[in-house]
Amino acid sequence: MAEILNNSRNGQLHEVRVNQRKMIDKILTQYSSDFVGCRELIQNADDSHATSFHLQIKCNAPSSSLSKETDFHAQTITELRMINNGKIFSETDWKRVATIAEGNTDPQSVGQFGVGFFSVFAYTDEPMITSGKEYTKFVWKGDQLLYQHDKLSIQEKTNETSIILIMRDKPTLCIESNLNNSEETKKVMSTINLTELKAYFAKVLSFTRHIVNLVITINSLTVFHISKKKYENPSIQNTFTFEPQPSINHMLHINSFVVTEQIITIDNTASIVLGHITVEASVNVDQQFHNYIERILKRFPSTVKIQLLFVPINTIVKQQQLQSSLVDKNLNSQILERILPLKFLANEIIPSGFIFIGLGTHQSIGIGMRVYSHFIPTVERQELNLQDPYIAK
Repeated sequence: MAEILNNSRNGQLHEVRVNQRKMIDKILTQYSSDFVGCRELIQNADDSHATSFHLQIKCNAPSSSLSKETDFHAQTITELRMINNGKIFSETDWKRVATIAEGNTDPQSVGQFGVGFFSVFAYTDEPMITSGKEYTKFVWKGDQLLYQHDKLSIQEKTNETSIILIMRDKPTLCIESNLNNSEETKKVMSTINLTELKAYFAKVLSFTRHIVNLVITINSLTVFHISKKKYENPSIQNTFTFEPQPSINHMLHINSFVVTEQIITIDNTASIVLGHITVEASVNVDQQFHNYIERILKRFPSTVKIQLLFVPINTIVKQQQLQSSLVDKNLNSQILERILPLKFLANEIIPSGFIFIGLGTHQSIGIGMRVYSHFIPTVERQELNLQDPYIAK
């Protein structure tokens, strides 16, 4: 036995085989939240410095017979195509996307585990990526996942990156005139709820670093366009006082504090104004903690940004007036209200802030703000990983 433990015998080495289909199926059980594929691909686009993200929904009905959004209700979805104008894939990117658990090594990117892209297999068996002059297509051979990589034709070359998903289960499109009161939608796997998808896209814009435009089209008909702009407002900045200081446990030293206004607009009509705070801090951790995080995730950042989204008093007053009026809110107003980290019920304002790790999580924080940073999450990025003793401290 001692000889075996000390590797002094010459037994033949064998490769451990992985059933990739079952492994990806198990990964998908951890990515079961609504619109998870969109979430992961929007986050990847934001990490690539894209400023716009376009979701194209293709239905099997002829466009000539469908002239408005509601005409597409109950139509069968045959394809999803997600297009962004971020950086074209490099050789490293092509290798990384074809390797499970090879996450983005940039400490400022949100992607950490290298498995998020594989959430697309919830929709399709053969996803395809085109970027610049090249493409990669994934195919199954038994339980093993293979990929084909090659050059695009001259006519197919592009300055954008597209992820093309031919739908496996052919879901139907559901279009409603109002949002559900609960942000948690009932999951119906054979249906994609466009109304809830719009609300999800609106929430996505809360903390994107680069993306400022999100668009949804159905068979070339634009059904949703939401954008955001940031403005410096000295009058708001001057209401806050700030002095550089360490955090309670001295893991962070806060260096700067910037307040801006963020205006989110839907279809160039309805809009809402939010306050946005960015705190930049230096990271100071012991070597043991640093080595642990680098082993399970990636290189530890030297600085970190913490962002807060809050509701300015003018927006609160406006929302209270809307609540007290007898006029029914249209869908766009309902969608914008979902972004707020406050709930307005009769004469009561209830804090309903959540933590964002790139995009939104299910982790509430009990205050009337949304909080964003590179917190260390569970694999599916729905909660903070407080079970890990290193992270919990």
